[in-house]
Order: sequence, then C-alpha cells, then structure tokens
Amino acid sequence: MSWIKGEDQLRAFRQEEFTVEALVDALASTGGLLLPQEPGVGKSHLLDGLVRHHRDNETWELMLLLTSQHRAIQERACVQEFNSLSEGEKGAHDVVVLSGRPATRCGALKDEWFRLERAGCSLVAKNTLCRACPLRSECSWPGQLTRERLRGKRLICGTQANLQVIPQFVDLVRRKTGVEKILVALDEGTILDTCLNAVVGWRELERSLDVLRRVQRTEQSGDLASWIRVHERLLNRRGNLYRCGCPPPLGDQNAMKIMSTGLAMFGDDFRFLGFRLRHMARSRRWRTSEGVAYICRPVLEDTDFLVASAGAPPDLVRHRLDDPDLRVFCSVVRFLHEDTRIFNIRSSLGAACHFQKNAPQILFAVAQLVLDLAREGKRSLIISKKRFAGEVCLKLEQYLAELSGKAYRVVHDPGQEDLGDELVVPLLHYGVQGLNTFQDFHAAIAVNSYNARTDVLRDRLNDLYPPGKQVPFELMSVAGRRVARVVGHQHRKKGFDRLAAAYQDHLETGWAEQALGRVRFATRPRLVVFFQNGPLRYPLTEEFRSLAGLREHFGLLSRREWERRGVSAEVRALRQQGMTHAQIAEEVGRSVRTVRRILKAHEQGDRT
Repeated sequence: MSWIKGEDQLRAFRQEEFTVEALVDALASTGGLLLPQEPGVGKSHLLDGLVRHHRDNETWELMLLLTSQHRAIQERACVQEFNSLSEGEKGAHDVVVLSGRPATRCGALKDEWFRLERAGCSLVAKNTLCRACPLRSECSWPGQLTRERLRGKRLICGTQANLQVIPQFVDLVRRKTGVEKILVALDEGTILDTCLNAVVGWRELERSLDVLRRVQRTEQSGDLASWIRVHERLLNRRGNLYRCGCPPPLGDQNAMKIMSTGLAMFGDDFRFLGFRLRHMARSRRWRTSEGVAYICRPVLEDTDFLVASAGAPPDLVRHRLDDPDLRVFCSVVRFLHEDTRIFNIRSSLGAACHFQKNAPQILFAVAQLVLDLAREGKRSLIISKKRFAGEVCLKLEQYLAELSGKAYRVVHDPGQEDLGDELVVPLLHYGVQGLNTFQDFHAAIAVNSYNARTDVLRDRLNDLYPPGKQVPFELMSVAGRRVARVVGHQHRKKGFDRLAAAYQDHLETGWAEQALGRVRFATRPRLVVFFQNGPLRYPLTEEFRSLAGLREHFGLLSRREWERRGVSAEVRALRQQGMTHAQIAEEVGRSVRTVRRILKAHEQGDRT
C-alpha cells in the first residue's frame, strides 16, 4: 500500500493512473469495478470524463448513471447541460434525466397516489389519476420510462431508488430501449446500505391468486395460467420452491386488469406482485412463518458496471452484489494530504446513550474551537448523528453567541444561500454522501460518535442467508475499541471474521469518514476531529481518551474555567473602581470569601 500525500504526487496520479482511458480499459476486462478512493481524489471528475467518452464513442450502446440522491445528480455536468435546454430541445437530446414523482404538484391527489404506490399499482395511478390531472400536459414524469421517451438515448441519469423499487430496472431499460451493451455507473453505493432480504407474505400470495383466477375466467390468457401455476406452487408449503419457475412478463394490459381487479376485490389489502415474483424466480429463496423470503439485490447481470463509493470495503461490495470477481480500480493507493491534521476522541462520551448528558461540555469545547479557527479566517463543518441534529444546532448556536457576542447560526443541511454568510456554521448528519458543497471548508468536527448498533450489523451480515445459515456475530471491546467478531471456529475458518470486520468498517468508520470527508481532507490541508471508538483507516496526529485531552491540546476551557475567568476579571475591574469586598460580592453574586480569594490569587500571580 502506498500513500499519496503531496499535491505534485496527486496531480501525477490523476494524469497517469486515474484516467478515463485506464478506467475504460479496466471495465473492458472485467464485468464489475469498484472505485473506493477518498472524497476529493477525483471520482466525480472521472465519472464526468467517462460520460463524455461514452457520448463520443461506441464502446457501449447505453449508459445508466445512478446517484445516491437527487441533489447529487444535479451536480453532474451532463445533467446541468440537460437542464439548460428547452423542453423541445430535451426531447431530441441524447441525455434523459429521470426524476421522482412531483408529489407537491399532485396536490389533492397525493394521498391517493401514495395508496396506489404502496399497493404496487403505479400503472393504475398513471392511467387514472395522471390522465385526469389538469396539469398533465405540463408534466413529463408519467411518460419518462416509455419506449418513446427512451429510444435512441445514449445516457440515462437518475437515482438508485429506481434499483431499489425495481431490482430488474436495468432489464426494464433494456426492453424499452432495445439495446444490449449497457454500462451502469453507481455514484455512491447506497444500495450497499439497504436490507436485501424481502418477504412476500402468505396472505399477499393468496389474495393475488384469487385475483388472477377471477381475471383468468374473463381473459383466458396463457400468460395468466403460468402466473397461477407459480402462485399455487409457492403456496404449496411442501413443494420445492426452485420448481416454481419464472412467470413471463405480464404486459401493461394484463397488469392493468390484475391491478384494477385486485383493488376492487381487496382495497388497501391488495398488493400487486408482478415485479417481486419475477425477481424472486432469479434469487435464493426460502419459506418462513411470514411467507416466502428471497434476496432482493439489484440485477446487474450481462452489464458492465462500476460502483464509485468512497472507502467501501471490496469484500463487502462483492458480498452484497454477489460478484466475487469484482475488481478494485487503483487498489494499492491511499490518499492523505501531508498538511492535514487528524485527531480522534476515543471515548464513549459521544455514544448515543451518553451524548445528551455530555452534550453541554462537548459543544462548549467545540464552540471555542470553531471560534479559534474563525479568527484565523477558517470555516468549520459540524457533523452529528441525525437524531441529535436539532439539539446540537440550538445548543452550539447558544454557546457561539455567548463566547463571541456575534449572531452565529448553526444550520442543519444548509442551502447555498446560507453558506455565503460567514456567521453560518453548517451541520451535516452522518450518512450524507456525494455532496461537494463543503470542499472549501477548512475543518470538519464531529460532536458525537457514529456507532452502528449490534443488531444492524448482524442483520446486514445475515440478510443474504436463510435462517439455518445465519452467522452468529458479536461486538467486543478490545483495548478500548469496538471490534466485530464472528462466533464459532467454522465460521471464522470460512472467512466470516474478515467479512464482519468489513461490515463494521463500512457501517461505522466508513460513514464517519464519508461525512467528515465532505471537506476533502484527503487531498487538501484540513483539520479533522473524529469521535470514534472503532478503528480509523488514517494515521492520526493524536488520539485523546477524553474530552480533557482535546481541551488541553487546543487550549480550550471547560465551562467552569471559562465562568471562573469571567468572574475573576469582573471582580478585578470592580476593585479598581474602588468598591469594597462586600459590594463586589453582591454585584457578582459570590461570597465575600470568594472575592477575597480571587483578589489574593491575582496579587500572587502579579508578584510571580
């Protein structure tokens, strides 16, 4: 492993190794590729270059660019280009941007839309609610996945929510566009953080079968007969699940008939199972007391794909995507700017169960550090757990005003207009990915820890296995650090210890590094303060076992020390005005004895 720490080294790496040409060659030689480089190395720039290469060459017929969230897709150059066009020009462009349903425009239809979406009946909503909507002529969303809209496009941009709602989304696009050679680029792998274990309930299957039989009596379709046989085999609790077969695509006409009949028969209790059963047929599946469970990972077969996710452990990505051959692009290089200073508070003070009790002393110290940096012309980004974000904003804002006398504002997830104000201190919560808004900030400071719960880690490790093959797992404390361990010699022999460590690495350390990495500390000189009990993947400037260590290193005061110094200064000032000890004591709200002690200490200090 080699480290790139200087700007000249980073520039040479980008020019010689981290290039579009090298990326295209790597994709040509493997089906899947991971880009785990740190924020700031240039993954976004590389993706923009890959998009330009694709649009200018015939390496792939179609490219799908899917980001973690809608705001992140808006940062891509190709999307900004698309958004600058008129509606007429967009139709003829080689790029199309998929958007989420414009819920605010749905107005009074919003609740009905939500009800039909929950039932898996969006097709019914599009053919009834959208068709009757007075804004239909102005809304392009209902038809954005039609053949007419997608045919001839070279680049389709959207969010990974499409893969979560429809795991066979790539196959759907392939059918709509008629192309075969597709490249899928996942910008930040949010798909790695979602549960892949899904269940189709027994009652859902029974209702769906009742609906199919009723529709079959009127339609007499061979496709429906195949679906009925699949339902019957799934409901036969003694039959072999792997003989159920894969039902054929229903087609819009049959799907509409099934959805409409199901809603009429069962109302809100009906669930359309079209996408789910076809996906189940391609997956590992097993019966439970609740229904038929299966693995609901995105289908990326027969495509070239890459996952650009900072710090994602390769073992975890291979496990989640079931791709043991996935390669890592530039795997032997790590990045940390030579002038970046990284500190860590390895203490349980910041853990969720302790934070609220310790928040006053933590935030008072952080407020001083933010103000010290501000006096040097440096701005700070604050990181907190989402559940405490509101409380942190209020308390930290209070301390900043108290210490500085200025009208500071601490804003959770601020907009661009807020960031122009020097008195705004932005706060992000753990889990925020892919945003480049804070790359010019000089410091990132965590005010609490991000410790993944044991049950979350256990569920993520085991959601790819049926109950009889679950991996026993525990979190231990080793030398004061949280360490994930698998229970049982056989499981450890099979390498599950390394996999458990990869999950902890991603769901704890990775999320912390993602959040604080918004200031680009790996490639620019920054001050970073972590608050982690688990392992960190960067060499530390110093690690503190308590908040007192941080205060001592940066010359910060505790609340009590700060108040004592303020009272001392006030006592001395009043004494210089000629007031007696008793008068001073009454003025500052202290005893006469305390006043005398303060003045005596000051006199001794002067003589010294």
